Amino acid sequence: MKTKRNNDGMTLVEVVVSIVILAVLAIGGASSAHMSRRTIVVQRNRREALGLAHERLERLRAIHYNVLAPTTLDYTSYYVSDDGSGGLVVQAADPGETVVIHGLDVPIETRLQYADIDGGTVSFDGLLLSVSVGYHQKESDRVELETFYANSGDYE
Repeated sequence: MKTKRNNDGMTLVEVVVSIVILAVLAIGGASSAHMSRRTIVVQRNRREALGLAHERLERLRAIHYNVLAPTTLDYTSYYVSDDGSGGLVVQAADPGETVVIHGLDVPIETRLQYADIDGGTVSFDGLLLSVSVGYHQKESDRVELETFYANSGDYE
């Protein structure tokens, strides 16, 4: 007489359940890898945007205050953009300037605004400088740097 043992092999149900579990794990792993890669790309673009913003602020700070300050000290925000030959242009209207970060065309906006801290004494005058650079497709994905560029009192 032949007896049946429980460990003779796997049933079809066990094989199907195993395949489903492995498929779910494989999809989860692939999804996780995709999200990790996307996060790495976004952070790389963010670092590049931060570097561009810092570079722009340093270019502005390298220009003498009296050259950079607007002729009309009226607290209006002015836009600063690259003139294409390495110089900077100050203008009243937003030029819609863009830069390319790893193949992605993103906006860069540079503003300056006259600031009179104490309401009259020129030794406390300065410029508020801000640079905002996009780094991804969403409008909210931007880095923003600001600084106060003080008038050193060196008048010409």
